[in-house]
Amino acid sequence: MMINFLVQMLLTVCLVGQHCVLSEDKTSVPPFNHRKQEIKSVIQNNRTKSQQTDEGFNLLFQSNTEELLDVPVAFENPLPEWLTGNLVRNGLGMFEIGPRTFLHAFDGFAKLASWKFSGNSTVLFSTKFIKSDFYRASKKAKTIAPYLLFQSVEPAFSWLERLQCLMRGLDNMNVNILSFRNAKNGQPEYAALSDFWLVYKIGLENLTTEYKVSPKFISRNGNKWLSGKAFLDLLSSAHPLPEPGTQNYLTFLSSVSMLPLTKSIISLVRINSLKRRSVVAKWEVDRVPYMHSFSVTKTKAILLASPFYVNVFCMARKAEPFSCLDWYPEENGTLYVINLKSGKVRTISIQNVFSMHHVNAYDINNRKIIMDLSTYTSPNFVRFLQLKVLRDPVERNSFDAHARLRRFYIDLKRLQVHEIDLPPFPVQSLASKLDMPVINESFRSKKYCFVYGLVLKTDNVSLTNIAIVKKDLCNNGTGDIAWQQPGHYPVEPWFVPRPGGTSEDDGLLLVPVLDGQKRQSYLAILDAISLRLINRAYTPTHIPYSLHGRFFANELEVVRFLFISLLFLEGHDNVLFDDKNAILPSRQRNIGMMSQRRIKLNTADSDSDDKLNQTSDNGFNLLFQSNSEELLDVPVTFEKSLPSWLKGSLVRNGLGMFEIGPRTFLHAFDGFAKLASWKFSGNSTVLFSTKFIKSDFYRASKKAKTIAPYLSNQSVSPGFNLIEKLLCLIRGVDNMNVNIYEFRNSNNGKTEYAAMTDVWSVYKIGLENLTTEYKASPKLTSNKNNAWVLGKAFLDLLSSAHPLPEPGTQNYLTFLTSVAVLPWVKSKISLVRINSLKKRSVVSEWGVDRVPYMHSFAVTETKAILLANPFYVNTMCIMRKAEPFSCLDWHPKENGTLYVINLTSGKVMTITIHSFFCMHHVNAYDINDQVIIMDISTYPSPDIINAFQLSVMRDPFARNSFDAQAHLRRFHIDLKNLQVHELQLLPFPVFSLASRLDFPIINENFRSKKYCYVYGLVLKSDNVSFGNMAIVKKDMCYSGTGDRTWQQPGHYPVEPWFVPRPGGTSEDDGLLLVPVLDGQKRQSYLAILDAVSLRLINRAYTPTHIPYSLHGRFFAN
Repeated sequence: MMINFLVQMLLTVCLVGQHCVLSEDKTSVPPFNHRKQEIKSVIQNNRTKSQQTDEGFNLLFQSNTEELLDVPVAFENPLPEWLTGNLVRNGLGMFEIGPRTFLHAFDGFAKLASWKFSGNSTVLFSTKFIKSDFYRASKKAKTIAPYLLFQSVEPAFSWLERLQCLMRGLDNMNVNILSFRNAKNGQPEYAALSDFWLVYKIGLENLTTEYKVSPKFISRNGNKWLSGKAFLDLLSSAHPLPEPGTQNYLTFLSSVSMLPLTKSIISLVRINSLKRRSVVAKWEVDRVPYMHSFSVTKTKAILLASPFYVNVFCMARKAEPFSCLDWYPEENGTLYVINLKSGKVRTISIQNVFSMHHVNAYDINNRKIIMDLSTYTSPNFVRFLQLKVLRDPVERNSFDAHARLRRFYIDLKRLQVHEIDLPPFPVQSLASKLDMPVINESFRSKKYCFVYGLVLKTDNVSLTNIAIVKKDLCNNGTGDIAWQQPGHYPVEPWFVPRPGGTSEDDGLLLVPVLDGQKRQSYLAILDAISLRLINRAYTPTHIPYSLHGRFFANELEVVRFLFISLLFLEGHDNVLFDDKNAILPSRQRNIGMMSQRRIKLNTADSDSDDKLNQTSDNGFNLLFQSNSEELLDVPVTFEKSLPSWLKGSLVRNGLGMFEIGPRTFLHAFDGFAKLASWKFSGNSTVLFSTKFIKSDFYRASKKAKTIAPYLSNQSVSPGFNLIEKLLCLIRGVDNMNVNIYEFRNSNNGKTEYAAMTDVWSVYKIGLENLTTEYKASPKLTSNKNNAWVLGKAFLDLLSSAHPLPEPGTQNYLTFLTSVAVLPWVKSKISLVRINSLKKRSVVSEWGVDRVPYMHSFAVTETKAILLANPFYVNTMCIMRKAEPFSCLDWHPKENGTLYVINLTSGKVMTITIHSFFCMHHVNAYDINDQVIIMDISTYPSPDIINAFQLSVMRDPFARNSFDAQAHLRRFHIDLKNLQVHELQLLPFPVFSLASRLDFPIINENFRSKKYCYVYGLVLKSDNVSFGNMAIVKKDMCYSGTGDRTWQQPGHYPVEPWFVPRPGGTSEDDGLLLVPVLDGQKRQSYLAILDAVSLRLINRAYTPTHIPYSLHGRFFAN
């Protein structure tokens, strides 16, 4: 406490006195013969120099206060599938607030920009300020608040504000961003950095500023280091480097002595986690050098201390660090070489040179090191980055902006350093003038050949002639290349290696660029071998100058990739999966030992029963045969006039193609998604269209001329090889062939249409022309508006292709099942509110030991009901086989579970229900606060899924051997006693045909309410032939007297849709729209049935047959 008090008194005296005695005391300067050189501006206002305005360049140094989150950006060409992760840049965003402005560019308020790559065409752009204490205080004060800066502000701070600057220190982390491993849980933690000890933790998903971190510091013997008492921790590095052979990073810390008889200290520091650091080595120095970066080999760390020293007393007086850095051009610099194992420090003199950025270093042997630097003759370059210079084309063009790439040979035996000429020599190529160096990080601390970087003033005239360059360090410089475009201003690139790449430079360069003419930024993607521009996407707002950044590979994808690789390399099922003690957590081992029956998706025995119907079901197979024809707005003719009120589009989603090239799907549900639509305009003109959903899966398969490796319900024939199965697991499900919905955009109220299946992602569809617009992976936030941690501890697995409207709102509800990645964490089920196509929020979430397969659910006016049948996802099996359907475990002796969720409070009630299998809920409604009625279409087991294998569907004997009839059932849910009772539907005990329906449809105006009628599809209506299909109407209110059936032999309908008549007087007053395949004509038609009587009143044939469609709906105009 006494030392802190004395320090504060010293700072106050220096600030308020006529002069500071200590700062004028020459004994405070180290006793060397030298001439102190003040860094002065050498800008010459020479109007004979380039007069060009460098169109748009100034935008790099003009404020942009706009913040965006997950805005899709469109690349000009398809992206490689392996590019998954986040490119995040840190830099400058705002240069003034209120009356005050910064003087130096490096003081701009920190702002992040990120591009999220998901391995497909959808890339999401975000940009946000780092909400530091400095930023928040400044926004609150409506001016730049007094915190320590690189240079001062205009108007300047008062003496009291300068004192506040010194007490608060530097808080603007605008230089870089890195990820560190948490030493306890192994999770990545992201930190925004500057050249100081403090950092800010960043939430990568939404670029949130989480909290400020002042890392704890312990020595190697575990005792707390006395930092901040006798020493003032001052400078660190914004460029930590990985410690070879560990998951740690290394950095340094310069600590200024506060006691007159004590020397200052430099420490090499190990970053164990975001909050925990330890000393590798420390040594005393007479003066504290300014160092921005350093190098690491496999065994050593190398710090270059140029003769550029911190004048602490000047800083205490002026509170302007940069004007208090003293350059001594006649002195040599010092290399500190530290043994990473022993901590031994060697000191070597090196010629006078200034470097901001080390490139790389590597060991030749135990006593020889190669070190590459980007250098300048002095630090004057940094002075010229003042805002008034950068914003004036004449002034900025007047200084030498070129760096010089230099290689040094360090001899540890003789403690000498020699410079090695880089080829070609003596002629320096443009690539030899780079700064902001970037390499393939896989070659960090190793011998390497290529470095990429930025060259300013490439024509020696205009600073704004900027190039991205590649320097070849191995082949006599023959591989030196440059990329630049006039009026385009790139910043530091980042190298992303291609997985499985065959050379060091096999990968991509990601480069943010400002297009001066368009006054808009874009992300350029360059081929790292040739520096050829291969792709780019403009951002919706310009990005001011960003300093550094990096690409963070998708953490979950990396973990999954490594884990899956391990499983495949094991090569035998019984090693990891049948040995229950191998890697499964205890609760999973218990599941594995349960009495269970795995669903086997084998074809039915075609030799089974001679009594089966021998009919070929003429034309039925067309439902499961490919039709590659696409049509747009082809008029179709109905036999009779249409009602004038029928306006809108009926859109169906389903199966369109079952093979490409040599490969075919095995299961019908895997067919490539294809839409069919009928546009009704209230008159006799109806326009028919049909198009494939151009998913990443579809496009990749068409390009490869075979079915590409993506995750499907079942495998393909010929089967995928091991690598392709691995790709399936990494890419996931991408075939949205089950349903289509409309959602309201919560921001603008517009309607958005989405194709979906039982996974989280969806594809946005343009309804007018059935265009596939983009893939959306909706963002999920909790009901506390905090970002939900998905993709880290959990793998988002299943959702519903049947969202339901939330009563009293314009939102929809769905669910999400998330598998725990960590063995000690339970998996989750979440009830989710769909606010818009891209935005979703958690209503409630709860832990489960096993993840059930659920396809649909029910909603009343106050509750949501999820039915978890004892049909569980075996995640480990999926990882091994890459065939989800063969990895669903049915436990017929177990009960199921009902989860009843209060929509207002989020409270979850759990109720046991007896075992059966349900694909489709019909409806549910409240009797009162404690009683619910729930209707579902059930099967005794999930075996119905087997029936839809293509080999079964295409074989009349095989498909007829299945029991394909559902059982419509009503349940009374007692919330007070947490019990479920089944109610018998009339007539009883004789079930009508209508009681056997699946694909249930109701009048949507009665959703979540008491209702009387449900329509659906009955397969195998004669109990003999699967192809005897009927559309039925079930009367739930009047003892079944209103049950109706419509069917025609050799005609194969699919799920109907009910369209209510405007002004209708009864629940069933309307029309049923039913796509039907006419087997004899081998042509499809749209049937229109009277919903009261199920009488066929109209139909129109389509110009092409429509393969089996699963679900759809009518969107009123």
